[in-house]
Amino acid sequence: MTTNRRVEMFAEHRGDAVSRLRFVITFEGRTAEERLWRADRPESITSRNWESCTTGDEPTPAPKPDGLDVILRGYFGPREIPRDAKKVAGGANRWETPMGMMRMTYTDLGGPYPHRIVEIKGPDGSIGSTISGTRTSEHPAFPGWRPDWRSCRPSTAAG
Repeated sequence: MTTNRRVEMFAEHRGDAVSRLRFVITFEGRTAEERLWRADRPESITSRNWESCTTGDEPTPAPKPDGLDVILRGYFGPREIPRDAKKVAGGANRWETPMGMMRMTYTDLGGPYPHRIVEIKGPDGSIGSTISGTRTSEHPAFPGWRPDWRSCRPSTAAG
C-alpha cells in the first residue's frame, strides 16, 4: 500500500550546532504529527499527535541531533559513497549499506548533497519507506507549533 506522507524538517542552527529541530508530518495533506527537539532539553522530544489529540515527551534516540552533519548523515547517508558500500543495480551512483537490521539504498541524483533518494528496507529486503524529493532552503523564521491545537478532535481512525 502506498501512502502520501510528507515530512518537513526545520533546523535552527549556527554553523553546525543545532539549537532546535522541528518535524511536521502530514498525511494525505492534513497535519498528523509535530515533533520538537531542543538543545536545552536534549534528553527528550516533545510531540503532538493530531490523529489522537495527545501530547507527550519521548526519549531522544541516539545519536543526539545536535549537529547538522549528524542529522543529514542519519537521514541521507554520508556525503561520499563509502569504499565498503555495496554497489547495486540501477547505476553508478546507487549503493547500499546495512543499518542494524535494515538496509539503506541510496541513489545520488547529481545535485548538491543531499539530493538523493533513500530507500529503507527491512530484513527481508522489502522497502518500508522511501525518502525522495529532498531539498534544502533558508527559512525566514523557525516555525512554531501549528495553530488550532485547542480545537483538535481525535480522528475516528485513531486508537
